[in-house]
Amino acid sequence: MVVLWRFEDPPAIVTSFITTIIYASYLALLGQFAIVGPPDLSPYSPEAQAYLDTLHGDQPLDEYTFMHLLFRRQGQQTIRQTLCDKDGNCYEVADTVRRDGNNIVPERRIQKKEPANDTRISDHVLLKIPLAMSPSKARTDDWIAEPEILPDESFALDALSELFASGAVSLSKFSKLRILVIGGISLLERFLGVYFPNVIVTKVIAAEAVEKLSAKWIWKDFKKNGSEIIDSLDKCGTKYELIVVDSFTNYEKVETLHKLRDSLKQEGTFVVNFYASKEQQFFEKLYVLQGVFEHCFLYDVRGRNNKMVVCRNEPFPENYANSHLKARNYLLALSQTKRVPKFNFQMIHG
Repeated sequence: MVVLWRFEDPPAIVTSFITTIIYASYLALLGQFAIVGPPDLSPYSPEAQAYLDTLHGDQPLDEYTFMHLLFRRQGQQTIRQTLCDKDGNCYEVADTVRRDGNNIVPERRIQKKEPANDTRISDHVLLKIPLAMSPSKARTDDWIAEPEILPDESFALDALSELFASGAVSLSKFSKLRILVIGGISLLERFLGVYFPNVIVTKVIAAEAVEKLSAKWIWKDFKKNGSEIIDSLDKCGTKYELIVVDSFTNYEKVETLHKLRDSLKQEGTFVVNFYASKEQQFFEKLYVLQGVFEHCFLYDVRGRNNKMVVCRNEPFPENYANSHLKARNYLLALSQTKRVPKFNFQMIHG
């Protein structure tokens, strides 16, 4: 006898069992994101490390861990922001929370977004400074920066290589020079503070919230050699061997660029780092700079969305390429062979 099985709707008891398993799994998932009490977000806590892992990981965002920590820290119900990964891929993120019983349930909407011309990835990520904090809500008295080696694909490494390749100063840790940095605390300044103690840095505070936050903090020895923090380009009077624009926002007007050019020594170097989604946008920036400085060129830094423009008032030396490579290899080797101490931060700008 042949028995033919016919697939029909499963019995009610099977349906109920499956529904129970799905619902239990759903509750377990929600429980992972319940917000209970203040979190421990000290620099080395598991939560802080998980937060940092979302910034340094292969994926640009972790859709729940990042947001969960963000809401626990800020206590807001809706946050909209643009986040970018190291390759210049940007995402418009809208985060919302709703209450489900005793749980806070996060909801996130992510949309790929082409970055604006002034979008950048701040080096404050390298300083272990949380990305999502506002200056008014920041508790930063116990933050510690862990100086790291210069990455092989680093704007700081390239900017310093340009300085030494220009011939304006000798490639020595005893070199005395002045550098103007536009933007917040960066890997560049931290590296200079460790390996080039005679460098005097003038920092201009940029306008973005994250820049304002990170610009409040700097290592305790920063002012010993005459370095300073200012809030306006009008306070820049000294001639600089190197001007680094690490945040191009609000500094791209032609009259501002003329002021920066006049603050540069004749043999000095002007370097600007910026992101764009289209090749034409890079050349538009280059054309503006070429109208101000005598000599400029454009080259890649980290991927096709991140480029750097280098400008000078004088022609580039004939052996410029070899000098740049020599300086780059020296700085890279220096950062990888010497142990760097930790810096404690103190607030020196209200």
